[in-house]
Amino acid sequence: MVKTAKRKAGNESGAAAVEFAMVVPLLLTLVLGTMEAGMLFQLKNSMTFHTRAITREVALGSLDGSNAPAELTSRLAGYAQLNYNVSVTVPDPNDPNDTDVVVTVSVAQTDLEAYAITGVLVMGDYSTTATMRSLE
Repeated sequence: MVKTAKRKAGNESGAAAVEFAMVVPLLLTLVLGTMEAGMLFQLKNSMTFHTRAITREVALGSLDGSNAPAELTSRLAGYAQLNYNVSVTVPDPNDPNDTDVVVTVSVAQTDLEAYAITGVLVMGDYSTTATMRSLE
């Protein structure tokens, strides 16, 4: 009788499988969350970098303001195939006080959720605006 009680108390078969099943969801959440955060961070940085570059090119006159939205969209397409909403405002040549080039690019939350792995870290639209004084 002592042997039977000892055998039941010491039976650990399947304990590793149960522990693994408890830990895997946590590990997957951490790994996928880290990957998603990295992807979204890279997208936001790319949007900021290319928006500033396009703004600079339009302000310096090396890129026409009417071609800027297509150029910005094509540069960002290398990072993610999303629906980018691009707005470019160029200075009015008849207004001496209007000297700023303003470029804004945004991506809707629904597009970001489709781009992200889980969509949990997407908290709204991404938007970046750059303003630079035109030399022309």
